[in-house]
Amino acid sequence: MHDVLEEMGKDIVLQEPKNPGKRRRLWSPKDVVQVLKYNNGTGSIEGINLNMSQIEIDNLRTKLIMYPFLMS
Repeated sequence: MHDVLEEMGKDIVLQEPKNPGKRRRLWSPKDVVQVLKYNNGTGSIEGINLNMSQIEIDNLRTKLIMYPFLMS
């Protein structure tokens, strides 16, 4: 049941603005990297779920150095 609710929530969030920086929640590795890499997040973002095993660290290395709290 939990998986069904999670998918429903993701579908609802994907109906929000196309720009990931204007969404309330980010879970897609591509969207998270885009927001962090280009620093285009807004106050709308309430939560980020980042599974580091799905991201190539080289793409995010600069931001992780600049924002070490992301590693905690």
